[in-house]
Amino acid sequence: MINIQKMITFEESDKLVAYLCSEGYLTCGIGHNLDTNPAPEILNRKIKKGDKITSQESQKLFERDLDMTITQLKHNFPYFDSLDNKYQVVLINMAFQLGGGGILKFKDMLLAMKNKDDADVISAMKDSRWYQQTTNRANRLIDVINNNPPKEYI
Repeated sequence: MINIQKMITFEESDKLVAYLCSEGYLTCGIGHNLDTNPAPEILNRKIKKGDKITSQESQKLFERDLDMTITQLKHNFPYFDSLDNKYQVVLINMAFQLGGGGILKFKDMLLAMKNKDDADVISAMKDSRWYQQTTNRANRLIDVINNNPPKEYI
């Protein structure tokens, strides 16, 4: 069984020093974007590049981000709970990385998931800019679709 926290922590890392991600956003913890979500109720201070957070703050940010990601998925896709678990896991991973709006662009993949068509899901994943930019991560998620999740996810 896939452990969502292990999966996302493996993909995002847990960085306790604020840094600029590849897209130029101030980030800390487990992929937490401080520019779009400064989280003052958790961090109690303005964070800038190079500032440190505690592992407890990172965990609180992650738990809230994960809850928000799943809530957004369920809102955008009322059928989310009826999808196979492997599809749910892939959507959570992708939405955590891309944001709720980003996942909406994968119309063919979403339709294929609804139809339980693994080959079309994989084809739609590969036919994307996301796949070109994060090929290794995408291939690990394809392994999830193929019922062969990486050991780092378990």
